Amino acid sequence: MSQPSNSETPRSGSPSRVGSEDVLAAVPSSQRIGLWKRFWHGLWPRREVGVEATLDRLVYHLRQWEDRIRPNPPLLLSAGWSMVTLMNFGARDAAWQVGRWLQSQQQPDGTLTESRAPEAVFWATAAAARGWLSALPDLPEFESSAQAACQSLRRWITDDGRVLPPRGRDWNYEPHSLWHDPPDLTPLLLAGRRWPDTDWTSASIRAVEYWLSHEQRRHAAATASSWVRRARLYSEWGRRNEVGQALQELENRQSGSGAVPERPNEPAVLTATVLEAAGLWFQYLRPEYGEAALRLAERHRLPHGGFPRYLAGERGEREEEPLAAKLFLDAVLAEVRCEYQLQLRGTGEEPLDAEDPRLLLVARFAQNFTEGADIADLGCGTGRYLRILAARFPHLRWTGIDFIPEALHRIHQGIRTVEGSLLRIPLPARSFHGGFCVDALSHALLPRQAIAEICRVIRPGGRLLVIEPTTLPLGLAGKRQQPIRADALAEWLKPYCSKWTLGELTVHHGMMKRTTYVTAFAERKD
Repeated sequence: MSQPSNSETPRSGSPSRVGSEDVLAAVPSSQRIGLWKRFWHGLWPRREVGVEATLDRLVYHLRQWEDRIRPNPPLLLSAGWSMVTLMNFGARDAAWQVGRWLQSQQQPDGTLTESRAPEAVFWATAAAARGWLSALPDLPEFESSAQAACQSLRRWITDDGRVLPPRGRDWNYEPHSLWHDPPDLTPLLLAGRRWPDTDWTSASIRAVEYWLSHEQRRHAAATASSWVRRARLYSEWGRRNEVGQALQELENRQSGSGAVPERPNEPAVLTATVLEAAGLWFQYLRPEYGEAALRLAERHRLPHGGFPRYLAGERGEREEEPLAAKLFLDAVLAEVRCEYQLQLRGTGEEPLDAEDPRLLLVARFAQNFTEGADIADLGCGTGRYLRILAARFPHLRWTGIDFIPEALHRIHQGIRTVEGSLLRIPLPARSFHGGFCVDALSHALLPRQAIAEICRVIRPGGRLLVIEPTTLPLGLAGKRQQPIRADALAEWLKPYCSKWTLGELTVHHGMMKRTTYVTAFAERKD
């Protein structure tokens, strides 16, 4: 059988604007509608809401909260936690707005909220610190606020590790009744690593050990939401045994539908609890539980991308839970990580043939750079392209960027690696003379945003090569992977690149399987 030509086929013409709903992954309609409704769905097709709609809904809620002059502690907590998600999804402008609003709520002593309830003050302050820390170093204007918040949290920890409200404030009850759930010590641990000249790390570790071994642990977790909060904090503290016990309790409660009832033999199911549990199950590579929980929540997603507060068991199931949007985005990101971690442990990445047309095109791209140029493999995986290119072009400086640490560990020494996703590359703007992205953009949850982030780290006049599938062969595609259309790719490149050339190539996977790819050579605007 003769091989089809692998040469690029240039395309011309002005790209038309493509809506985000056309390119985002959708939940299969067969999971949502019956046979009869599927018939009408075929006559009048509609777009299912996707990740971008949920992110937009989260931003909508955060902007509504900004009008609150004296917000209650739960809103402050949700804002701080949501800021972390906004940064992870590359929504820096929205994160900046949330961070500035939280700054306006910070008290002179570094805490947030004027509440007289100690736990509310501690949790709201810790949440704001989380948000501000997640924005560093991208948004350095939040550094002083994060430090002030962490200094206030540090004052709660006694020499023996107890977490008690400091003196000098009028609290409304005695300290011995605090902490039905573990206090949020994670921001102080993170800040201690960032500012090692403080004693924040050692103080946090003392508090963790005290909680796990003394009387403050006397309150047994009764609800699923309490178990999931403990699992999350134990995970962040690096206490795997305690995480395993909490996840086992949640697994014992999960029904066949994916629901996790708040209490055994009772019908109430909180959406936020189910989604947070899903994220933890994916994080600990238990996808069978995570997928059931995530699919259940997706079936209840509202048309605008948000989620109801309850999935079952309560009246007013359509009342929206703003924090569920954040937890859904976290869970989807964890799902993608889980899938590729399991792939690495299994068959690994597909071997790269020396005559693979993608490799030949990337090598042609690399020939155009002069000695000492910095080139990035954006979404490098285990470095299958980098191994070959670094040997062929040793005069160039290569960097591999990927969001799976286990993949980066397999890259040969001598090649720089950076842990980061295509939605948030933890490097300054204009870091590279050029970059290439092969089979990675199609895995990005927000490909338009990923292109913006990729172009951010390319210098003006620098060059970019994108090679992405326009079709997804059965059995080879990831769960959240989506094909990339040529016109959509051109539209995404247009704001950042002065010119680009589109083409296509075909890659064969055995005798009967092949994948068509769109290719784009682009030059960054000056």
